[in-house]
Amino acid sequence: ADCPSIDILVIPGGEVRCQEKDQPLGQFILEQVPRAEIVFTVCNGVFCLAEAGLLDGLEVTTFRSSLGWLREDAPRAIVRDDVRWCDNGHIVTAAGVSAGIDGALHLIDRLLGSAAARRAARRMEYEWKDAPPESADTAPPADRFERARRAWYDGKWAAATEDYRAIVAENPDD
Repeated sequence: ADCPSIDILVIPGGEVRCQEKDQPLGQFILEQVPRAEIVFTVCNGVFCLAEAGLLDGLEVTTFRSSLGWLREDAPRAIVRDDVRWCDNGHIVTAAGVSAGIDGALHLIDRLLGSAAARRAARRMEYEWKDAPPESADTAPPADRFERARRAWYDGKWAAATEDYRAIVAENPDD
């Protein structure tokens, strides 16, 4: 009931049912979807959104053995069987576990730049199938918060601390 706002809501695969009244986790997820900046589903986690009718008009995907069911549960969605993940801005869906890693790296690319995403893949010794080319430009941080996130991710602790302290000072009630 007192959960702070969520930037990225991740709905992993599993047995979460969102429409059944006796499923508090599913109800919590549905309450958070409109509030979260990004909702990211992996594998059959997409069915929670399909049950709620939140995929209409969106390109979506899921694990290959569940594609037919997704077409039935989300008849107004464009179900893709030829991609590992789909990014609709607010809702991002990934096919399966390794495609979920690709989708997560895509989100790192989207939020922190391609260099940060490539570093994350290297740290995991993961061969990122959708990696942008090494020459892809990384846009400069849009604001202090993005600069702080990038500094933290790059391990530049002093710079991250300085920016985060300034953010807290500017927003003491957050």
